[in-house]
Amino acid sequence: MASSVSALWLVSTFATDPSLSERLTRLRGCECSPSMTPDGSTLIYEVVLENGFGIYALRLSDRRTTALSLQNKPVWEQQDNWDYSPVVSPDGLRIAYLHDDPSGTSVRVMPISGDEDDTQIIRLGPGSEGDPAWRDSNTVIATQPNKEIAEFRLAPDGTFTRKRLATLDSSFHAYGLFVLPDGRILVRAAVEGTQLRDWKLFLIAPGSDKPVALAGPSSLRFKGQFLSASKQALYLVTGYAKQNASLATFPIDGGAATTIAQLPVTYGMDIMPNRGGVVWSDCYEYAVLMRLQKGLAPEELTPRWPDVQLSALSRAPDGQISVTSLGADSASVKWLDPAKLTVTDSTLGNASQYVPSSNGQRAVLARHVGAKVQGLFVRKLSDGGERAITKSALDHSPAWSPDGGTIYFLRGGSTDEGATLMRVSSRGGAAENVGFEPMTAFALLPNQEIVFAGAKSQVLQRSSLIKRKPRPLVDAGGKGVFHDLKLAADQRRVLMLRGGKEVLEHVLGTQDIELVADSGEIGLRAIDYAPDGRGVIAAARVWDGDLWLSKGAVP
Repeated sequence: MASSVSALWLVSTFATDPSLSERLTRLRGCECSPSMTPDGSTLIYEVVLENGFGIYALRLSDRRTTALSLQNKPVWEQQDNWDYSPVVSPDGLRIAYLHDDPSGTSVRVMPISGDEDDTQIIRLGPGSEGDPAWRDSNTVIATQPNKEIAEFRLAPDGTFTRKRLATLDSSFHAYGLFVLPDGRILVRAAVEGTQLRDWKLFLIAPGSDKPVALAGPSSLRFKGQFLSASKQALYLVTGYAKQNASLATFPIDGGAATTIAQLPVTYGMDIMPNRGGVVWSDCYEYAVLMRLQKGLAPEELTPRWPDVQLSALSRAPDGQISVTSLGADSASVKWLDPAKLTVTDSTLGNASQYVPSSNGQRAVLARHVGAKVQGLFVRKLSDGGERAITKSALDHSPAWSPDGGTIYFLRGGSTDEGATLMRVSSRGGAAENVGFEPMTAFALLPNQEIVFAGAKSQVLQRSSLIKRKPRPLVDAGGKGVFHDLKLAADQRRVLMLRGGKEVLEHVLGTQDIELVADSGEIGLRAIDYAPDGRGVIAAARVWDGDLWLSKGAVP
């Protein structure tokens, strides 16, 4: 499979039987956050790619898709401009959506035609949260950075007047607003520090500035609250993980949720105007191992794993690839046989990194997530015996010296700020600072040398580990934020990851650096040479998902 491919589907029943579906579009990435126009003619939605967030429109009569707003910059860059979470106005003439840029978050209101020259901007400031909502066709409600919920009355000349409504408790993050027919405002919020797993609903009555918590389910998924035909209940998405999400109704004044259908609803829902169906998104983030080769499309080698991140890759002497899988509170190592394309779980316990020695007799492991004792450990592979060689949760990225007597590793530092290069005997003992500038990655060479990526200089450098006199490795083409440097088996080439998507190779002893693969919109987490010589094995993050339209009467 070349890359993440997304689509809209027309489904005839709530059962979501693929044999009964009709594909409406072919777009990469996640299609999510659907919002239907009042006349049911057009669906406005968000498309999430690794290189941009944008607002699209789908005209249902002829299946025409139009990009209304797409900021095409890498997601991992802070200077991104993101457009997301669109909501159609009650009169169907305008769209309110969130826009992020370096100055902070704003609500933008554009004509449904997509004319950005006629867009009104409501600046909310850095750290704003929550999807906007419409009180009426001229009034938008949004949440500001200080948890304050306010309404903005739009004037024809592009100005607006602001009115404070209420302030949410500081322990909650607001993720959505919805205005009920009687004027009350429903606030969907997540408890801070729960990774969006503990949700609460609040009601704000007209004239009151105190949100009142509703009794009900604590697990409510993204973007899903719409009034039922009886106007006494809301449609909600319950459940956190893709495997247990469902569509349910929830009494407006609190109570038990009633499940309508088990659906992979994850990022958004809307009801058809004539109550003839439900539109929802099954957008999700997956981890996958893939093969990258120059001039060829990426090839997915494994099943897609939800709810995990792949954080590290390494080649074993027998040709297998070890990959670290990180969950919310645990870590594990999997084995990939590139020839057979089989994946096997290891019995190494909570290991967030695994690097075998060159003779295949030992391995060094980093234990962090879910481990009782954190740090680096040397494991004897014949009998599974382990010895702790460091006891710091800040130690990571271990590597064996060529003679197997020393473990080099990084201590502390964020991904881009760099960390300190340290070393310790493979038998344990006191660790010492090697004495280089903070770095983002390194690879050990024969003859007591090192290649590393300087965090501040953003330059690849080579140095003796003894004399410690770094020199630039390549010319200006070798600048950038690098991660995951890997030495080839012939010890003549170094592989590196730049910017989360470019895989580069440097031939030692030359000034050459070559782009060997570019993952495009797919975000890469780790890389290594393929044992069979066919390109690069990469641990990737893939956003993928569809919008579905289930026809049938909605209660």
